Amino acid sequence: MPDPTELQRRLSNSLRKNVLQALLIMTAVSGVGFAILNIRLNSWPLALAELGMTIYSLFLLKRLRGVESLQRVAILFLIPFFSVMMFALWVPGTSVTIFGWVLVIPLISHLLLGRRTGLAMSLFYMTAASVLFWLRYQQAPELTDPRSLANVTVIAFCVLALSHIYELSRERSEAHLADTARTDFLTGLNNRLGFTEAFERERKRAQRGGSNLALLVMDLDHFKRVNDRYGHDCGDAVLVHVAQLMAERLRDTDDMARLGGEEFGVLLANTDKLQALKVAQALCDAVASQPVHTNGQAIAVTLSAGVATLGADGDDLASLYAAADERLYQAKDAGRNRVQADSRPLSA
Repeated sequence: MPDPTELQRRLSNSLRKNVLQALLIMTAVSGVGFAILNIRLNSWPLALAELGMTIYSLFLLKRLRGVESLQRVAILFLIPFFSVMMFALWVPGTSVTIFGWVLVIPLISHLLLGRRTGLAMSLFYMTAASVLFWLRYQQAPELTDPRSLANVTVIAFCVLALSHIYELSRERSEAHLADTARTDFLTGLNNRLGFTEAFERERKRAQRGGSNLALLVMDLDHFKRVNDRYGHDCGDAVLVHVAQLMAERLRDTDDMARLGGEEFGVLLANTDKLQALKVAQALCDAVASQPVHTNGQAIAVTLSAGVATLGADGDDLASLYAAADERLYQAKDAGRNRVQADSRPLSA
C-alpha cells in the first residue's frame, strides 16, 4: 500500500481524534467510579492506579486540541491504560470477569494506531493477559478446562481478526477516496489537488537539493470550437488523446495534471528554463502532428504553453502558475500554437 497522502492522513486523524477524545472522557469518568468501588473493597493500590489514569486522561484531553502527532498521544495513553488493566488482572481479589476487558484491547488499538502498530500492541497485551490468567487460575479446573479455554481463545482471536480486517478495509477505503479526490475522472491524470501535492513534494526536493524545477501551463487552442462543431463527446475524446500523447513523452519523474477544462499543467524536475521550453515545444509539435480520430472524424488541435521556473518566477505554486499563465496567454495573443518562456515566443 502506498504511503498515505496528506489528505488520507487528515481523514484518519479525524476519526482517531474523535475515538481518542471519547475514550479519554470514558476513562476519566469510569476511573473515578472504579476507584470509589475499590476503595470500599479496601483495594487501595488498584484505586490509586485508577485515579492516576483519571488525572492523566484529563491532562491528555486538555492537550488534545492543539496536538499534531495524534498517534504519539494515542501511544502515550494506551501504554499506561493497558498497563493499569494488566495490573488489575494481577491484583489478588479481583473478579475473573475483569478479564472481559481484554477484548477491548484489539478494538481500541486498531482504531487509534492503525493495523500494523495496533496489531503489535494487541498481541503484546493480549499475550500478557493470557499469561496472567494462567498464573492466577491454573488451579481452578472450571476455568482452565479445554472447553473453557477454547471458547475464550476463539472469541479473543475473532475480535482481534475482525478488528484487523476492519482497519485494513478502512485504510484501503481511505486510500481510494484520497486517490479519487486528486484524480481527474476523464483523463486519469492528477487534478488540481493532486498537482498541488506533487508541486509541494517537488519544491521541497528541489530546494533541499539545490536543483531546478519548471512548470508548464498548456492550453488547447480554440477548444470551444471543437465542442461546438463536433460535440462534447468528441471534445472529451480530444482531451483524452492529448493527455495520452503528452504523458507518453514525459519522464517518470515528471508530473502532469489536468487543471480544468482544456488546461494542463506539467512539472519538470531537474529542468531549467531552456530545457523546459524544448520539452514544451516537443509536446506542442506532437499534438499538432497527430489529429484525433473519433466518430469517423479527424480533428486537428494545437496547444499554446507558458513556462515558469522555481526561484526566477517565485517560490510557491501560485507565483509560478501566475507567471506561466500570463505567458500562456501572451503566446495565444501572438498567434497560438506557441511556447513562451519569457518575452519572446517561440513559433511552432
